[in-house]
Amino acid sequence: MEDAAGEWCCWSFQANFRDLAVRGFRTYAERREQGVSFFIEARAVDREFEEKLNAPIPVSITIGTGIRYCPWCGERLVDWYNEDGPLPDDEVRDREP
Repeated sequence: MEDAAGEWCCWSFQANFRDLAVRGFRTYAERREQGVSFFIEARAVDREFEEKLNAPIPVSITIGTGIRYCPWCGERLVDWYNEDGPLPDDEVRDREP
């Protein structure tokens, strides 16, 4: 399954590959020693409002996990977005320590 430009495995993966500071679901890529790894994350609160939270119990603002396949079209991500693949360098974050 391919989008019109051929850069993304599908429209849904592209649409969800966005700003990590905004509330909602998103996918992202992170550069690691072994290559590029892919993740899906859900954020409950926009980053700009985090400091306003004052919950009396622990609250998860974000939760995520690594993914190997596109959740929407099933494409194996490391095959589609290999080192020579179409994922632009500016779309891949460096792993935070």
